[in-house]
Amino acid sequence: MDRSARIYVAGHRGLVGSAIVRKLTAEGYGNLLLRTSGELDLRDQAAVAAFFAAERPDYVFLAAAKVGGIVANNTYPAEFIYDNLMIEPTSSTAPIAPACRSSSSWGAPASTPRWRPSRSVRSIS
Repeated sequence: MDRSARIYVAGHRGLVGSAIVRKLTAEGYGNLLLRTSGELDLRDQAAVAAFFAAERPDYVFLAAAKVGGIVANNTYPAEFIYDNLMIEPTSSTAPIAPACRSSSSWGAPASTPRWRPSRSVRSIS
């Protein structure tokens, strides 16, 4: 990747996303596009499409998910699965645009009910 590439890290304040940001920063990538969930609701297809159209990231790391730990996950399984199922297609189809060179999606067991298998990492190139 070019060090000046526009890189969007969704979920940059979480465990995986913050590690990605630290690594990219340490490697000299300075053009990071970071949005909190309050700034960009990844469940909102229109908002996500507008963000990608305006920012035109070259690379996307999707590490965003609704997480809350075992108790929250067991207490609100429908909310967790709904939010995470909405984030995935909305955020993983937007990068399929001429400007985006690559997209990676990351999943974690804590973001889904225990009866649902975890997603594996996949890339769009």
